[in-house]
Amino acid sequence: MADGAEILLITAVTKTVADDWGLDPYERGLAVTIVFIGVLLGNLICGPLGDRYGRRQLIIASYIGIFIFSILSSLVANYAGFCFWRLFVGLSFGIGQPAWNALAVEVTPRYWRIPMNALSQTLFVAGELYSSVLILSDDPDLKTLHWRRLLQLGAIPSVLFALAAAIFLLPSPSFLALHGRTEEARGVLDIMRNDNCVSGAGDVSTDFEVVPAPNVEDRMFGYQLKEIFSRYYLASTVITALTCLGLNTVYYGCLYAFPQILPQIQGGGSAGVQLLVGALWEIPGNFAGAMFGMCLPRKPVMKLYLVLITLSMLSFVVGVSMKVSAISQALYHGGYYGIKAVSCIGFVVTYQYAGEIFPTETRATGTSFCIAMGRIGAMIAPLIFETFQDWFGSYHGFFYLLCACSVINCLLIDFLPFETADMLVKDRLVQDEESGQEYGSVRDPRLGEAAKPVKDGEVSPDLDDGCTTPPQDGKTTPPEAPAP
Repeated sequence: MADGAEILLITAVTKTVADDWGLDPYERGLAVTIVFIGVLLGNLICGPLGDRYGRRQLIIASYIGIFIFSILSSLVANYAGFCFWRLFVGLSFGIGQPAWNALAVEVTPRYWRIPMNALSQTLFVAGELYSSVLILSDDPDLKTLHWRRLLQLGAIPSVLFALAAAIFLLPSPSFLALHGRTEEARGVLDIMRNDNCVSGAGDVSTDFEVVPAPNVEDRMFGYQLKEIFSRYYLASTVITALTCLGLNTVYYGCLYAFPQILPQIQGGGSAGVQLLVGALWEIPGNFAGAMFGMCLPRKPVMKLYLVLITLSMLSFVVGVSMKVSAISQALYHGGYYGIKAVSCIGFVVTYQYAGEIFPTETRATGTSFCIAMGRIGAMIAPLIFETFQDWFGSYHGFFYLLCACSVINCLLIDFLPFETADMLVKDRLVQDEESGQEYGSVRDPRLGEAAKPVKDGEVSPDLDDGCTTPPQDGKTTPPEAPAP
């Protein structure tokens, strides 16, 4: 929500800020880019901090930082001070995104991870709508916006969310257990059990066993980076990061390009209305991502997204290149709305996959690296668009390049080693010295078997993440666990 509100608000008030201080086009563009730079830095910082100190603290700090630095940026008297504080605004919500992505994986039942992620992504649109209401109430023509007041009003939700998170947001029990805080972890599980079980809560055990491992607190700070680029995770890290890079390049490149392209299209209707309708199409896109993610494995859905986004971009380019007719309008509108909706399917499933492939001890770091690569795509997309338009005299080459990259990305998905749908999340990576098999180290007391990554064609243990009553007779004999 902070992301959507921030992007729309800063792009809307930039012209007014530039008029007040007499900024040139480069300085005006930098006022927007500086926020993305802050987000990139925040994403990278969040990983090691989140894996060492916890997810909850970073989420609350993110809310507080957005509020404080937004207020400070509205009070400055010059351009340099404005950019300085906007950098910290971007950094603030940059440290919150990977932390939430990791926490959501660790506290959400397997079957509901994708819907949770989709609802979170839908809040991007909610942020855009919130900023739109503020802007329209200030000046519908966007000519004399009171940018200082808008930035202050835009910061109000963050302080409210900070208070709500401080009161209601629970830490990750997986993280607590991994760091030896077993009683705290059981306390969180007790709260979850009581919140979710209407009756018979006392019959549901919250006990668990963790395979002994070296104390993660004693490891060198930043060791998580070494692990996500280890032999075991290298392919997953690189391909998922490239998928996030391509996804953000498509989404933010089109977000930058459409306001320039739509006014030039004949018979396309009001450009402003089209931008608003396009934003609303993101809502069904998120729900489609949830539906596909619940019914299909992750890798096929990622490939489906890449195929559909390629077809949507080709449809848009062909439609705007043809003479005005019913067919051209159908291709243009179908391609335009398809890009907006299908991109959201990609965000839902790709960000979910990024949170699931890594164990608890490196989840925030792995997720933050992948999301940070996406931010690089958001930063370079406008430059690529302008470069291709300067070289070829039109914007068609930009969309053809994105199509080619999406096709290559689709082929790379087959090289992802793991399928994470319905997989039990891991706390750490251990190795069986006899077989060399690597697997996650958390054991369920009903099975006694370590949770393993699920590869294609394998089925994960049939366990519930919710409130499941153990066998009534209590005589089930678990199979013997492999020695770690």
